Amino acid sequence: MTILQGRYTAEQRNGGYFIKILEDYEYHRNTVSKEEWQADINTLGTMLTQLDPRVEVNTQVGKLLWRFSRRERDGNTGASAYYQGRAQTALTPIAR
Repeated sequence: MTILQGRYTAEQRNGGYFIKILEDYEYHRNTVSKEEWQADINTLGTMLTQLDPRVEVNTQVGKLLWRFSRRERDGNTGASAYYQGRAQTALTPIAR
C-alpha cells in the first residue's frame, strides 16, 4: 500500500471521513512541507492510473485508507484542481 508523506486534515462526515488535497500548496502550507506535498501530488497523479486508486494518509485522527478521485480546476471560480474522496480506518483489527 502506498503511504503519502504529508499529514492532512480529515473531516468527519456521515459516519466516515472526507479528505481533500488541493493542487495549490498555499492551502496546505501550515501542515505539510512543500517537498512532502509535491511528492504526494506526484504520487496521487500516478495512482490515478489504477482502477481503484487508494493510498494511506496520515491525519489528525490517525492513519486512514483513502479512496480518491481528481477534480479539475473550476474555470468559473478559479478554484484549484484537487483530489478528494472518502476514507476509512486503515488498520484492520486483529482477530483473537
